Amino acid sequence: MLALVAILTALFLLLLGGLPAGMWWWVGAMSVGTLLVFGHDKMAALRHDRRVPERMLLFLAMLGGAPGIAAGEFLFYHKTLKTSFNLPFLVILSLQCLVFVVIRLCCF
Repeated sequence: MLALVAILTALFLLLLGGLPAGMWWWVGAMSVGTLLVFGHDKMAALRHDRRVPERMLLFLAMLGGAPGIAAGEFLFYHKTLKTSFNLPFLVILSLQCLVFVVIRLCCF
């Protein structure tokens, strides 16, 4: 599952390369912010503290933070085995790749 996330994230970033700079800035900012939230959730899990809801993490991924979640899974080894999180995340990442393909084919 982790390998699939890595492949889709690489495709996501490759497709993003041909898009306007504004999209790069948006995805970059969302990814850094999402990575920080993901790291916070990992720390909360270790401390048995209040956690960040998975719906919030998936929402951040939909807004462009998908690379941040992918990086967080590798850096923090967090939620890597949780299918109920990873399947929706893979769907979001796949759909974003598809949207970027359509944008590149239609607009650039």
